[in-house]
Amino acid sequence: MKSLLCLALALGFSRAAAVESGPDQSPVPTRSGATSIVFPLRADPRRAIAAGEDHSLALRTDGTVAAWGYNYNNRITPPAGLTGVVALAAGNKYSLALRADGTVVAWGDEFGGRTAPPKNLSRVIAIAAGYGHALALTADRRVVGWGNAADGRTTAPQGLREVIAIAAGRDHSLALQADGTVVQWGRSLPSSGRPAPADLHHVVAIAAGGDFSLALKSDGTVVGWGQDFFGQASDAAKLREVIAIAAVDESALALKADGTVAFWGRGVSPPKSLTGVIAIAAGPEHNLALKADGTVVAWGSNLKGKAAPPAGLRVLAQP
Repeated sequence: MKSLLCLALALGFSRAAAVESGPDQSPVPTRSGATSIVFPLRADPRRAIAAGEDHSLALRTDGTVAAWGYNYNNRITPPAGLTGVVALAAGNKYSLALRADGTVVAWGDEFGGRTAPPKNLSRVIAIAAGYGHALALTADRRVVGWGNAADGRTTAPQGLREVIAIAAGRDHSLALQADGTVVQWGRSLPSSGRPAPADLHHVVAIAAGGDFSLALKSDGTVVGWGQDFFGQASDAAKLREVIAIAAVDESALALKADGTVAFWGRGVSPPKSLTGVIAIAAGPEHNLALKADGTVVAWGSNLKGKAAPPAGLRVLAQP
């Protein structure tokens, strides 16, 4: 089980759109075989980009946040003085940043204040942003939810064990446990879609889309379930040698071991020339890829400039 845990921690990404996993550092074994967390957390390039409905985020090498796109309700205006950021997540109309000290900062459309993190939230090691709800994973492996609580999507079920990754979709949430199993809560995915696997194990990463979910297995294959109008759940089974996944609304992305990106579902495929990718982020109408040289490639709708990274932007590409 410990080898599976280490692999999952090594594969983490972010957004409702994206995989969200454990701490931005190697796990420190304890006598119990679990992992202890050392603060401050270290930034990880694989969580350095995020895509919302009409905005994009990127983590600069100095720990500050670059944002572009539609600035309604200040969704691309990070709070003044925001530094020490190690991970990003973008909801539909809001943004989240995880700082090295384990605190979470939110900005943008707060849906009546519902996307502001709980005041006592601390020692966070991972974040996930859904349409109108958000999740945080703490160092003691608790899942904390806030925002739109309809259908119980912000209330993690009792009995979760050693959670190592979280994901937030439109109306549902996911948790990956250290034994490689997945727990889902919130609104049930449509029965008319692809059914959830009866015996899903050996999972190392998860992603939550609109009404569907994805799980990346340790053998590099992907399992999908839920709504499947555009093949967003079933087409995942065609993939091999995948190292990361991202999902949103009715589409999904996969990062392959050779640095290329696969796309399926409803939307626009990435440029054929795209290679050398180390991180991916999926938005409802546009997508982002971070390359090993620190540049960001965007494709899809460029409404409000959300798919046009600022000139000269260099994003964290090395731990």
